[in-house]
Amino acid sequence: MKKVILEVSGLVSVLSVAGVKNRLEKLPGVKKAEVNYVAGNAAITYDEKITDIETLKAGIRECGYHCKGEMLPRHLCVTELPSGDCGAGHVRKFRLSCSKCTVTQMDTPFADG
Repeated sequence: MKKVILEVSGLVSVLSVAGVKNRLEKLPGVKKAEVNYVAGNAAITYDEKITDIETLKAGIRECGYHCKGEMLPRHLCVTELPSGDCGAGHVRKFRLSCSKCTVTQMDTPFADG
């Protein structure tokens, strides 16, 4: 099982939440969906062998709401460190784990330019 938090915009009431929650929980592979109209998101527990994020996003859109995709914490700690491997002074951007979340380190090289 995997858990994802997807952005859902346009939710205005508890009735909106109920509609999205019911739709998501009827999708194959979805075990649980918690929708929050104040936060504008849906926390979904699903079996990644049966369904995927694109299917979940489509389910939200079928209810008439916008879904840009997975939400990341706004407080994500970002540090720039020299790569050292190429000798050309390129920089890599690291997202480090933070005491406020459980995001682990990810390495994304900057584009040359």
